[in-house]
Amino acid sequence: MAWLKPIVTRLVAIAGEFFFNIYSEERNEVVAVIAYGWENRKFYADWFGDNDPQAIAELQGPALNLFSHQSELAPILLDKIKYVLNDKNYVERIKRHYRMFKDLIEEENKAEPSVKSDRMVKIGRNDPCPCGSGKKYKRCCMKKKA
Repeated sequence: MAWLKPIVTRLVAIAGEFFFNIYSEERNEVVAVIAYGWENRKFYADWFGDNDPQAIAELQGPALNLFSHQSELAPILLDKIKYVLNDKNYVERIKRHYRMFKDLIEEENKAEPSVKSDRMVKIGRNDPCPCGSGKKYKRCCMKKKA
């Protein structure tokens, strides 16, 4: 497997999963994208809106990302990643980095004031219709509401 050198692995974190983007400088292409999810089943069911146990099980642990280009080397690289992920210290370090970014984003979201309005805007009979038709409200959607 000397022809695999040099390989660059970029780690990308999204929604409770890490993606190992494995790039071959020699081939000048991504040769594998491996997803690694560790969150609990409820997290994935909530995030993806899918309660299918089979689909959720596929999101946990290392697996080839089906939405990305995979080369013929991808299954071999998946085995290598599985081997590396047996190191509990390495996995905890990855999770710690993920939590740092996740906490930072959550703090920023809390700091931004949410703008909610309970006030309804009253549309006048002769105002342009909010549907965008260009007609007056009374000749367009006002009739549909009645």
